[in-house]
Amino acid sequence: MVIMSACPYIDSHIVNTHYVIVRTDVPPGVQAAMLIHAAGESSSGVVPRGTFAVALGSPSEHLLLKLENRLMLEKVSHAAFREPDRDNQLMSIGIEPVGDRRVVRRFLKGFTLLGASHEE
Repeated sequence: MVIMSACPYIDSHIVNTHYVIVRTDVPPGVQAAMLIHAAGESSSGVVPRGTFAVALGSPSEHLLLKLENRLMLEKVSHAAFREPDRDNQLMSIGIEPVGDRRVVRRFLKGFTLLGASHEE
């Protein structure tokens, strides 16, 4: 898998992309575990070589819940991971890898790249 960053040489929307959105209001170790859960559960297990992995952050469970509802309404294949040790709170969402990023990007407006300098 390729980690997505600023890639000015990639111009096309047609590239396999695997989006995962994780809460940023939890410690980094918890974020990492939830990211792995959502990525694993939202892929078929075989991710094509050259797939971009995009990790986005959500500042709250509330925004993740809104995203989950939108994805369900639009029938976008995804996996929502809830943590039993945290009262089954929604912790992360993985969207099944897509060949055309435009299919899901409209749902992801407002979420920022995980680790971006303006997130705390």
